[in-house]
Amino acid sequence: MSEQLRQIIARIIKENSDEGYVDDEILVMFIVKKILLNESETFGSGDSLTDDEENELISKVKRTLREENSMILNTIKMQVAFYTCSSAEQGQSTQKFSEKETEIKMLYSSLIDGRKQVEAGRIRVEDLYQPLLNYVFANAAPQAEIKEDKVREEVASALESVLPRRDLSSIVRMDVQDLEVQLKELCEIVLGIRLFHKHSQLGSEDLLDYHLLCESDTELLKNQIGQVLQMTDDHKKAIQLALMMKEKQQREKESSASPSTSSSPSPSLSASASSSSSPSSSAPTSVSFPSFIEGLDASLLKNELLNRQQLVLFLRTLYTEIDEVGNFSHAASDSFKKELEEVREVVGGKTAIPKAQVYPRFVRLSRLWHSLFAAFDDVFSLRNTLISLLPYLYPRAYDMEHDLSEMAQISVLPPEQITFSLSPEEIQQLVGEERERVEKGGTDMTFDDTPTEEVPEASVPMNVTHISPSSPQFNETQLHFEGFCPVCFIRRNGLLIEGDPAYGFLKWTIRDITMNFAFTSHHCMNEFKKNPKYFVDAIYQTATMQPELIPVLALKAEIPSMDVLPPRGHVLTRAKTYAAVPVAQPVATKVDSDTQTPVHFVESHIDPHYEWNEWNLRRKALQLVQLKKKRTHSTQTIASHFRREAETQAYELRDNETNTGHDVGVNPKKTVRYLQNLRGPPGTKMSVVTLELQDVQTKPKQKGKFY
Repeated sequence: MSEQLRQIIARIIKENSDEGYVDDEILVMFIVKKILLNESETFGSGDSLTDDEENELISKVKRTLREENSMILNTIKMQVAFYTCSSAEQGQSTQKFSEKETEIKMLYSSLIDGRKQVEAGRIRVEDLYQPLLNYVFANAAPQAEIKEDKVREEVASALESVLPRRDLSSIVRMDVQDLEVQLKELCEIVLGIRLFHKHSQLGSEDLLDYHLLCESDTELLKNQIGQVLQMTDDHKKAIQLALMMKEKQQREKESSASPSTSSSPSPSLSASASSSSSPSSSAPTSVSFPSFIEGLDASLLKNELLNRQQLVLFLRTLYTEIDEVGNFSHAASDSFKKELEEVREVVGGKTAIPKAQVYPRFVRLSRLWHSLFAAFDDVFSLRNTLISLLPYLYPRAYDMEHDLSEMAQISVLPPEQITFSLSPEEIQQLVGEERERVEKGGTDMTFDDTPTEEVPEASVPMNVTHISPSSPQFNETQLHFEGFCPVCFIRRNGLLIEGDPAYGFLKWTIRDITMNFAFTSHHCMNEFKKNPKYFVDAIYQTATMQPELIPVLALKAEIPSMDVLPPRGHVLTRAKTYAAVPVAQPVATKVDSDTQTPVHFVESHIDPHYEWNEWNLRRKALQLVQLKKKRTHSTQTIASHFRREAETQAYELRDNETNTGHDVGVNPKKTVRYLQNLRGPPGTKMSVVTLELQDVQTKPKQKGKFY
């Protein structure tokens, strides 16, 4: 944002303050950016405005902020209130914990400085006790003032039972990194001892029972959010029913005005017809609607539906978060109670217990208490965020506002009174009649699927696949546009209707981006398949010109130019950090022990050929050298022939005869090779003797050939 726009926003806030109006800076910034986007031809980007343009922009912003009964302005104020309050609550919680961590770091630095002075001989080891006690007090009594003598005595008593003063010298001998880890564990043990004392009614009254507070407060807040959500959902449903009836009346008027072009009424809308209508009539069935439907404004109803849809989304977010906190708190509370019972069983009436049996349980008690403390802080933040939304309920829940404001000790500031098109009685009438009709076997009233214009053809093939409700990934599918039907939004001029999961989802993949969409009918699904890019681009363009749609459709990341609302963090971030170590994980046991080293080690493996005498080693070496001057004589025997210890048994060839037409004998040559001079004096060359054996009776024996 340019410096000129910052000055304009500051000037608007000051002038409104002089006139008696208090406007939030984020709200003014939101309105300024919206006017700049809608009137870009007049003001451009707003970076270089003339004096006249600046005065005109300021005048437009002030008129917009002072509009009466503006549903769009009410929606923007609700969005700013939700994000501002939620971000402020989370920021205060973070600041509170960070201030405590800063205090602990300062006390740790003071302890380290005292240790250095002990090493330098400036102070005694006993002088480290006071800095150590301050450090442990800040960790083991996080909600008590350091001047509280009773709590300080309890912490000192628990510290003395874990680390007596006579053992302070271990702090000096320990490595710095190990010291920090050991000190944190020491503080956790001390806090665990105090928690055990509290539940044994032995003091430590400054520690609150967060395992009980979380369970009660989360359940109460969850019920309150559920009531508000049901009330708002009924209002939203009544507006949708009024729009459906208004559309049906308009079609009946057009049908009566031009009979030749009349069409049969929508089956979905005719489902709400009264039972007295004649089924045998050839004319279109007449649908009876309440009398107040005639005087309603359709465009105003669409803006009111946008307002209620945004409030429903906010309440669903709070309900999901408080349900998550409740589940976490319930599990942590059960573990906390279980650990306390185990400590009671171990301790019993004993006066002395081994450290390995109780110290790990004290550590787990401390971590569970810290996680419940952080979870309770999230409950407090969610309660205050709900209080910021209560003024936008219709009708107002004054009893709930009073109860929540007393619990949070804050007052609910009522915004400007907004008048909706439907009164509370009319809302109950529409919703009650629709609910009664469905219970009698009727179908839900839906909008007509008649398209108003043709969908332009896509220039390239679109990669669109259908996700069936029975597919495994159906329940894990993340919907784009918060599950609102994109076809209804474009075809009905910004009407926000949630898609029906019964039809399944469509997955559109373009490049490396995958988006999933829900639809109100098969007709809308088929329209979207023709050209998904047309509908998605149209929604993005509309949201850019109407920034109040950005939070409703969850497009803050896609349209960063209008990202003026502060971000919201996740719940249980700090609580899960404290409970990062599983409760069931065993903690390393530490014992005091010593070892003795023998003078002579007895090896388990004894080499029988080992020789320690060097003269014997020299004698063996000389013997090995003398062996090189000796000659090896050997005698060839039958068993060692060809250096093999094997014998073979040969059988004489059998005289075989063949049954042929004439008697002919075959006497082929037999070639045999022998290796000559395998043994003998050095330098003798080995050779191969090849013999060809023939029948001795026919031919004389030939001499062998040498190679």
